[in-house]
Amino acid sequence: SRPFNYSDMTLSILLLGPIRLRFANSPMRLLTGSHAALVGFLALQQHTDHSATRSRLAGSIWPDYDEEHARRLLSNTLYRLQKQHPQLSSHLHLTPETVTLTNLSVDVAQFEAHSQSSDPAAWQKGLALYQGPLLEELDLEWSRTPRALLHEQFLAMLARTCQHLAQAATQPLHKALHLAHRWVQADPFNEQAHVALMQRYVRLGRPAAARQQYDT
Repeated sequence: SRPFNYSDMTLSILLLGPIRLRFANSPMRLLTGSHAALVGFLALQQHTDHSATRSRLAGSIWPDYDEEHARRLLSNTLYRLQKQHPQLSSHLHLTPETVTLTNLSVDVAQFEAHSQSSDPAAWQKGLALYQGPLLEELDLEWSRTPRALLHEQFLAMLARTCQHLAQAATQPLHKALHLAHRWVQADPFNEQAHVALMQRYVRLGRPAAARQQYDT
C-alpha cells in the first residue's frame, strides 16, 4: 500500500466563532493564541485569493514588535503549528517571502454564498454556520472590518429568514420562535426583532410571554 498522504485529507477551517480546524472526518480542533491568529489571517487571505508576505503576516499578528523580531516569531509559530497539527503541512505553501494556505474550505465563503442566495433554505444554512463573530477571540486591527461586515450580513439574513417564516403558509412555529429569539439577542435595539418575537409568542398561544417581551 502507498504511504499515507495528509494532502488526501480535506481541510475545513471555521472562522465564525472560535477558530477550529477539521481534517476529513476527524474531531474538531480548537486553535487559540498565535496559532489562531496565524491560521485565521491565512484563511481569510485564501478566501480573498491573496497570498501573504511574511513581513505583512508578521506585522499583522505581532504589531508591537519590529519586523525582524516579528518574523522570528512567525517562523517559530509556523514550526510549532505544523508539529502540533502535522496534517497542516501539506496545506501550507511556504517560500522565503510568502506563506499560503491551499486546498481548504472556509466557512466564511459558504456563509457569504448562502447570504447572497435567494433561497430561504440557504439562509437557514448560513445562520447555522454563524457560530459567533468572525475570529471572536482575537482583537487585532485587521479582523475588525471583516468581522463587522459579516455581522451585518448575519443580521440581515436573520431578518429575511424571520420575515419569510412569518409569511409561510405552514410556518414551523417553534423554529420561527427560536430564530426570533436569536434576532433579539443579536440586535437588541431593533424594534422589528422584538415585534417578530412577540408575534411568534402570540401564534404559539403565549400572550403573557408576548406582553412580558413588550415590557422589556
